[in-house]
Amino acid sequence: MASAQNNWLPETEELYTRLRALAERGGWVQIWNTKINLMPPQYAFSSVITENGRVLHHALFVQEEEKSLMGVCQFGEEAQGLVGVAHGGATATMHDGTTGVLADRVLGKAIVTASLAVNFKRPTPLRSPILIVAHVDKIEGKKVFLKSYMKSPDGATVYSDCTVLYVNIESKLKKKANSRL
Repeated sequence: MASAQNNWLPETEELYTRLRALAERGGWVQIWNTKINLMPPQYAFSSVITENGRVLHHALFVQEEEKSLMGVCQFGEEAQGLVGVAHGGATATMHDGTTGVLADRVLGKAIVTASLAVNFKRPTPLRSPILIVAHVDKIEGKKVFLKSYMKSPDGATVYSDCTVLYVNIESKLKKKANSRL
């Protein structure tokens, strides 16, 4: 049974509701919500569940035409680094996962992370709502360059930002599959 320690906080719920309202007006599609989707898809990067519940709650919205993502996340206590602060690895995982979801939605092809650079600006608080925004900077052949941010709910404080390069490996997978035939 999930502990109250890792349930969505009212403030997280409030940010989610605000983002959902924006999404409905702007052509955004909700692609994931840990409160609704109890079983993660096979590729879910953030599906760790302990006896206290989810380590990382999140809900994500994508606007494919604008190549953008927005969402909310809340790090549970098991994601702790220093007391009251999310571990840098958990933060990097969230950046990698959300930009990966966006790159996958935009390209619709098999991609892998080639480079990930996280700049930690301020400590990311545990059990607090975090606004996530990401966008595709550019696409060059098989390379997709993205930028993401984790911010306070009002967007005024940037906890971290991240630049990511993904590479489309679909042709390599097809070659490998064909070589097995």
